[in-house]
Amino acid sequence: MKRIPIYILLIVVFGSCLDRFSDFKTQITNINDLAVNGEFNWKTSKDVTVNFHKPMTGMVILSLPDESVQFYKGFYDGSQPDSTLTISIPSYLDNLNVNSQLFPIVGNAVDVVSLAQARSANSVNYSLSLNGTTDWVSIPNSGNVLFNNGFTLEAWVKADHQQTAKIIQKGDWDGFSIGQDLYKGWMASVEMSDMVNTDVNWGNGQPVLNRWYHIAAVYANGLIKLYVDGVLVNSKSTSVVDLHKNGRLFSIGSDGGNQKFFKGKFDDVSVWTKPLTDAEVIQGKNLGWSGAESGLMALWKFDEGSGSVVNTAATSQYNGALIGSFSLDTGYGIDNDNDGVLNGYDDYPNDATRAFNNYYPSSGFGSLVFEDNWPSSGDYDFNDLVVDYQFKNVTDSKNMLVESYATIVVKAAGASFKNGFGFQFASNNIPQSAISVTGSSLNENIVSIASSGLENNQNKPTFIVFDNAFKCISYNSGIGVNTSAGQLFSKPDTLVLHITYKPNTYTLTDLNIAAFNPFMFIDQTRDREVHLVDYPPTALANLSYFGTKDDASNASQNKYYRSSKNLPWAINIYEKFDYPFENVGVLKAYLHLAEWAQSNGVLFPDWYENKDGYRNNIYIYK
Repeated sequence: MKRIPIYILLIVVFGSCLDRFSDFKTQITNINDLAVNGEFNWKTSKDVTVNFHKPMTGMVILSLPDESVQFYKGFYDGSQPDSTLTISIPSYLDNLNVNSQLFPIVGNAVDVVSLAQARSANSVNYSLSLNGTTDWVSIPNSGNVLFNNGFTLEAWVKADHQQTAKIIQKGDWDGFSIGQDLYKGWMASVEMSDMVNTDVNWGNGQPVLNRWYHIAAVYANGLIKLYVDGVLVNSKSTSVVDLHKNGRLFSIGSDGGNQKFFKGKFDDVSVWTKPLTDAEVIQGKNLGWSGAESGLMALWKFDEGSGSVVNTAATSQYNGALIGSFSLDTGYGIDNDNDGVLNGYDDYPNDATRAFNNYYPSSGFGSLVFEDNWPSSGDYDFNDLVVDYQFKNVTDSKNMLVESYATIVVKAAGASFKNGFGFQFASNNIPQSAISVTGSSLNENIVSIASSGLENNQNKPTFIVFDNAFKCISYNSGIGVNTSAGQLFSKPDTLVLHITYKPNTYTLTDLNIAAFNPFMFIDQTRDREVHLVDYPPTALANLSYFGTKDDASNASQNKYYRSSKNLPWAINIYEKFDYPFENVGVLKAYLHLAEWAQSNGVLFPDWYENKDGYRNNIYIYK
């Protein structure tokens, strides 16, 4: 508990506001000075319902527009004529990617009328295996191809070991290529007409061995770009615009058959006489190509299964000659566990009882931050309890829920109170009798736990993660833990709750994890709960606190844990949050939080991100 004097500091901001900036003329630094609408929910995410107006068949993947983060992954047999999915995404998103197609978010809904199909398990899908010493593929008669200062190279690649080798190359040092570097990993290279070479690498060091990657290099107008798994990872400007033109052949898996032999596997290698767009690169990764696309010079799918010729699936006849003692074998498209989901999509390719990991939050850990002076107002540094969290929800090939892993990282406790933490599911769609859980840290004998691991005497499934934060992160000196400058740092404690469900019974919709109800209970007093704004108390909460001191909860209106000024005692932040120092109000650290709150979430919905002009870093705990 902390008693900090309230003060007001007004900073005059001159100049017009541009782009997304609001019309506010002062920087409010005391949260009690905010004028917040009583309907504002303080949420940094939003629930979006995706309506499918035709039967879903095969893989369905929902993601960010650039596909760098997946919100949902499932497999469907087409038996349902219409379907809906509800996902939680950052509030600032306006578009959703569904199977490599962009759809606008209108209100809080996305309508999908025509859905592109992902790769199917029903077709033969072999890959090419090369031995790393003598094996390669020669593509003759490619000297007459005109690239007109633009090209794209694509390939699915799986490396057996770290190496410096070529994936596909036109010519030698005087051409262009994608390859693997022993230390830098995936890379692309291009030679220009002034005989200056420009190369880019992916910046993540060595790739994971025996894992399939989609690699693409795109060149246009003096810029070479490298994509890994559909995401643009690096780009670099070239010295001149014109490519160096050489009459040499294409080679797959070596530097013209002389050196830099690749050890590993290839699939779906393509060469284009035009630069692909970002969306087309993503389409190539997820859906592949038919061979009839405009600008596609060659597409080698390696589905022959035998023989000494690799045939192009494109309309032009650039077939390849197989050189060396290689073998053609199954690769990206197989289904090891015969559950109907291709290995490339299956997070558990050797386990037929599991198929997909679906995460909330999807982009990584989110943060829950609390004030512990409820029902009185606090100092609003939002560091009395700070936990990062993420749920991994495992489903099978029929999208039935198998288990969940709730990872909770206890980062800071900026007060003297011995606070506990738990969460409750939003409903009884999955009854308590169908759930068991392990992994809690309980030391104080202040909660009653059933044999299933759930809390006793609750009307919904309730999980107590820990009952004393100071038993998770060690108290050293000063006020609290990990909130004050000069204070000894305590390593955050990671707790993992393993939650299992009655098999083959429930879905992610039943779970509705984005609506989970996290709460803190204050200083060993189990019934003194603090929840997010308008989230209800559990059955064990003491309701006599409501309406006392600064609390303005009104159960008849489903209004909970709001102050008389509509301020919260807890916030759920969709991404990992860097919290303020002790005794520093959150508005001093985050310069656009006030505008977000006072605009009812319209302005600066990404106020918590580390962007230019968003933070005053001197007030944020390091």
